[in-house]
Amino acid sequence: MQYTAIIEKEPNTDWGAYVPDLPGCVAVGASREEVERLIQEAVELHLRAMREDGEPIPAPNSMALIVEVAAQRNQNRMGERSVRYTIVIENAGNNYSAYVPDFPGCIATGKTIEETKRNMQDAIAFHLRGMREDGEPIPQPNSTADVVEVAA
Repeated sequence: MQYTAIIEKEPNTDWGAYVPDLPGCVAVGASREEVERLIQEAVELHLRAMREDGEPIPAPNSMALIVEVAAQRNQNRMGERSVRYTIVIENAGNNYSAYVPDFPGCIATGKTIEETKRNMQDAIAFHLRGMREDGEPIPQPNSTADVVEVAA
């Protein structure tokens, strides 16, 4: 099975990682390489504990994509720069939902993955516009995603 792991790094902190499909499955490391190794171990230990406790093992349900959004109004068509943020898309049964680890509370939904991705781009642009209007600093992308594979 392959689970999506979200890897984050804030200024002046260690690297952190979590697995959206396995609540509580987290790791922290001094380097990206270390946190990747540790989250792999964390997933394996998490699943082993679930099996030992007789809990059902959830199927991988999340995926991560990187979406590009304009850094300022009328970007890209005018040759101005854009920024790429990692988003997590989860299958919600009848639709898909998405969130941005770098912007807590910034979410979107859609009937398909592509629609959800487009809606997330719009949501991020709206979020950024509000931050600019409020005079808040725009954070640089700090999150990445990876897939860890574990024995089924």
